[in-house]
Amino acid sequence: MSEYRTFPNDFIYRTKSIMYSYSGKYGVTNLINCCLGLIVIPKQAFHHSIPNENTTDDIQAVGISKENITLLVDKKYGLRNIVRHIRNGIAHGNIDQRSENGEIVGLRIYDKDDATSPDNFSIEFTIDEFKNFAIVFSELFV
Repeated sequence: MSEYRTFPNDFIYRTKSIMYSYSGKYGVTNLINCCLGLIVIPKQAFHHSIPNENTTDDIQAVGISKENITLLVDKKYGLRNIVRHIRNGIAHGNIDQRSENGEIVGLRIYDKDDATSPDNFSIEFTIDEFKNFAIVFSELFV
């Protein structure tokens, strides 16, 4: 196994390779696992590079429309804030599936202050939208 020359950039690149090359029956599981390298680590490593203007332009550039977001208590639509909520939801396992005929067709990722708090953020993606978002977001940093 070759060493990382530049972590996290190499990690992002390798994660994308894993995601593209996977062809098994657990594609959504693989996608969610790949979010560590495509969303969580880039968000942490490049936090200050993520645009933070309270506009929908930046979220649209990574494939998110305001209509995907069903709940945003703080009403801050800047990319940094949206990605923070998505990262929290993924890291804390706050993911619900939407299924049709036994197949996962979408995901709802939500954030909350703690296990007993109400949701303070919720976003819904089709699987293709979520995959596109993860790829485009990670490409901002490599």
